[in-house]
Amino acid sequence: MNKKYVVILVVILSIGVIARALAMGNSSVERNPDELVTAVGAHGGEPETGFNPIYGWNSEAEPLI
Repeated sequence: MNKKYVVILVVILSIGVIARALAMGNSSVERNPDELVTAVGAHGGEPETGFNPIYGWNSEAEPLI
């Protein structure tokens, strides 16, 4: 591929990435100062046996204490 075409392709892709970043950056939402916002993850929960700090988080991990 000609060097000129590679430079043009890089410039076009860079402009596209910058334009997308600018479009995503303007999504602010006004919130009240006393409003609580939380992020909830669904990782499957804690096992029934719980976590033993002596054994670590799983069989491959180092002990926590």
